Amino acid sequence: MTIKYIKIGGLGTFPYDDTYEPWAIDTDGGISGAGIVPADILAALLSVAGAGSRLDADLLDGQHGSVFYLKEGGPIGEGINYTECAGDGTLTQRGAATTFNDLQGSVLSLKQLGSGVSTNSTENTAEFTTEANLSDYLYDNYQLNHAWLLGSGLNLHIHWEQTSADIPNMLARYRWQKQGDAKTSTWTDHVIGTNAFTYPGSGTINQISHGAPITPPAGYGLSDVVQIRVFRDNLNTSGLFAGADSYAGAWSISFIDIHIQTDALGSNTEFSK
Repeated sequence: MTIKYIKIGGLGTFPYDDTYEPWAIDTDGGISGAGIVPADILAALLSVAGAGSRLDADLLDGQHGSVFYLKEGGPIGEGINYTECAGDGTLTQRGAATTFNDLQGSVLSLKQLGSGVSTNSTENTAEFTTEANLSDYLYDNYQLNHAWLLGSGLNLHIHWEQTSADIPNMLARYRWQKQGDAKTSTWTDHVIGTNAFTYPGSGTINQISHGAPITPPAGYGLSDVVQIRVFRDNLNTSGLFAGADSYAGAWSISFIDIHIQTDALGSNTEFSK
């Protein structure tokens, strides 16, 4: 039969007219002249829904389509904070979805130069004496791995045993060697002057100290090498501290690492992201 008018509850008719022809579902799926209720409309839609029907359900198992992962290029997360999956399966984190990781360097394996720094084999630490100067230092090289968020700052952390509220004149120097570029010969000073934890007033605590993030130079890239030297500037020879070192006794270091921000498990090509 031909449907001329439809009326549902008190919504009127469409097309609107003073007369209408109510309709219902027959057992064979057709429309008859009996009155209907909304459940009949739903049943009619379900009888033809499916692939090719051009019916687009708003919810799937009670969830909106925005919560589901899209196979290619689809973000997992909200707004600017999400994990992205490329067509080749590469995962990349964006915004707050990025994470931190360590480039590690145990002080027991670091090289030492000068008489003012030595290894304490009893405590598994490296110790700078109160006579240490800029001729005495620990040194090592750190390669930026392929998980690194390109362009993000590097945070040099020194783990040490703090025995008083004072802190040593902790100084680092670094050179950033860019791969495929000319060698960097100049060392850049980097003051380590911020403690992660508050000294309780007595005893020995495991402290972590750091400075401002190290900013990558122009032209940085994956697999760049950052060369690090760590000093105790007892006499403030660098002129970067308030005065001479006031920390009593040896400065005992247990670990040195660089925190990097990461946005991927690695790179999808060998030398670039």
